[in-house]
Amino acid sequence: GAAGYGVRILFSQDSASELAAVRALIKEGIKVLLLCPQDSTIAAAAADEAAAAGVAVIAYGRAIRESVSVDYLVDFDRLAVGAAQAQWLIDRAGATKGNSLFLYTGAPSDENTFTFLEGAWEKLQPRILDGTFVIRNSSAAAALLPWPTLTRDQQAAIVAQTTTFWDANTARTLALGNLATASAVEKGSVFILGPNDMTARAIADVFRS
Repeated sequence: GAAGYGVRILFSQDSASELAAVRALIKEGIKVLLLCPQDSTIAAAAADEAAAAGVAVIAYGRAIRESVSVDYLVDFDRLAVGAAQAQWLIDRAGATKGNSLFLYTGAPSDENTFTFLEGAWEKLQPRILDGTFVIRNSSAAAALLPWPTLTRDQQAAIVAQTTTFWDANTARTLALGNLATASAVEKGSVFILGPNDMTARAIADVFRS
C-alpha cells in the first residue's frame, strides 16, 4: 500500500481456526502478527510458532499468557474498566445499606474477564464489608470478603460461578437461575455487575421482567 506495507485481516471463531489462520499467514511470509486471541492461554502456541518463524508478535486487546514470544501488547486499561463499573454501582448506592449485589463475569478463557473482576473487586470489597452491598449469587465471592485483592485462583472460583462466556443467552439463563433461588428480600434493591454491554442488557431484561 501507500504506507509501504500490506495487511491481511482474518477472523477466527475458535482457537483451532485461529491457529490454522496464523499458520497460513506464516506460510505467506508475514513479518508482523497482530493477534487478538480467542483464548489467552491457548494462543501461546500460535504466538510461539510465529516467533519461531521470525515473525514479530503483537497481542492486541487481550494478553497472551504462558508465552515469551509476544514482543508487544497493545491494550486498554482493563483494571480501570472494572473499577469504573464498580464505582458506578457505588455512586448509585450512596449511603444505603443491604443492597443486593449480583455478580456476572466474562469467559474464563479471556484475560479481560479476570482483570475486569480484579478492578471491580478492589472497589467493591470495602463496600461489601461495610454492608452497602450483599452478594447474592456467588458463594465463592462471599467467602473471599476478607481479601481486598484476589489471587488468580480466587478470581477463578468466582468466575466459575458467574461466567456468561460473553454470551447473551448464557447470561440470560444464569440470571433466571439466580432469581429463581433468590428470596423476595433479595430481589428488592438490586445492583448488577455486568461484564459487557451485550450480556448486561440480557441480564437487565431478566431482572426487569
